[in-house]
Amino acid sequence: MKLIKYKILTLLRSIFPTVYDYFYYRHNLKGIKNSEMKRYQQCVQIGYRDNKISNNWIVVDKYDFSPLVDLNDDVSDLSFPDDSIDIIVCNAILQYVVKPSQVIQEFNRVLKKGGKIWIEVPSIQPITYINKHVGFDDLWRFSLKGIEMIVADHFKTIQIGYSRVRNSYLNFGVYYYGEKI
Repeated sequence: MKLIKYKILTLLRSIFPTVYDYFYYRHNLKGIKNSEMKRYQQCVQIGYRDNKISNNWIVVDKYDFSPLVDLNDDVSDLSFPDDSIDIIVCNAILQYVVKPSQVIQEFNRVLKKGGKIWIEVPSIQPITYINKHVGFDDLWRFSLKGIEMIVADHFKTIQIGYSRVRNSYLNFGVYYYGEKI
């Protein structure tokens, strides 16, 4: 069964790399979903990408007014009380924010002590000028050291690494999984 799955994924990667990236991202989140979800009550997904991570998650997206989006907050000024959230997942959002470090401070404010954070940001992906979803430019690219620098004062690293195309040295993004200090 694993061999069949591997062959399907290899074919998918060669024909539809964007679809493959989506499944790779979902695989990365699987560890969080399975191990953390049973313990946590307040889970926040920053940014909406046509689906919720899980039905009990709160989706925050300033520019998307889909019925599945729960709050249209600015990520640098969330409406949650201090120390109220168990886990935040922020995938492919920080590159559009003028001050990513301010957003990290806001995540720190709303997360409970010991709360978890998952951030995924682009590394070498092409820049999108005037993104049709958010209406403004793609501003940033991140390295491992860069993401470590903005989270260092607030979070203890659990895992950090490059999201890459399998069997390749091409690092298209950086992921960070940490815990509030």
